[in-house]
Amino acid sequence: MSVRSDSVLQQTEACQYIDSIHQQLCDTIYDSLDKICGRRSPPTDEWLKDFWTTEMTAAFNRKEYYYKKWRKAHGLNALRLWVAHQEAQAKLRQLILKRRRETWRCFCDQMSQGNYSKAITKFSRIRKNRTIKPTFSHIEGPQRAADVMAQHLQRTFAGDLRSHFTESTPSISHNEPFDTDTCPFTIETVNDAIAHLPRRKAPGVDHLTIETILPITDRLTPILVYLFQLCWRWSYTPLSWRETSVRLA
Repeated sequence: MSVRSDSVLQQTEACQYIDSIHQQLCDTIYDSLDKICGRRSPPTDEWLKDFWTTEMTAAFNRKEYYYKKWRKAHGLNALRLWVAHQEAQAKLRQLILKRRRETWRCFCDQMSQGNYSKAITKFSRIRKNRTIKPTFSHIEGPQRAADVMAQHLQRTFAGDLRSHFTESTPSISHNEPFDTDTCPFTIETVNDAIAHLPRRKAPGVDHLTIETILPITDRLTPILVYLFQLCWRWSYTPLSWRETSVRLA
């Protein structure tokens, strides 16, 4: 029983270590890109720009300021800051409701004057976003396609293979290096895989493209080989890899 507990503990620690390396690697790449290329704020919808006023922005910043101060305060000072935060939040809510009434009144005035262009554009966008576009189809129809995909995901994530591997995992010390002779991941295979990645496409949720990785392969590939060998050794991959590996084609 103690051998089994030690094995499970090493498995858990190894998974946490793999996640930590993966997160540090992505953060390092992001920070390097930010320092070299600069950061660009995410796009904001045009209607949100028209809706948000300077007074509302000031009220929001005041609310966030009091909230951050309250998180670090103690005693009666925390109570005072919490009351100020609640007052700022109530003020912001009041401004939002007021702005909603103003924009609704403006929309009604435009409709009464026969200006339907913006309304038609907005309704078309809403209808387009609500339209379901299945990317996995079946000859017997969409319901059959959903059933087939559900069965596939059930078999994939049932956990039978993971449980079987965990039971047969040998208990080794953290200082003992594992045998990499049979590991399929080498410098050559990783470089070849990077060279064959699709151009101008981000296959994962990290949004890293081949154009981002290719210039730094000399320094990045040894780290990737080490990370892949750890994943192969412990039969574990970071969560973001598992999220992006299941796609409906």
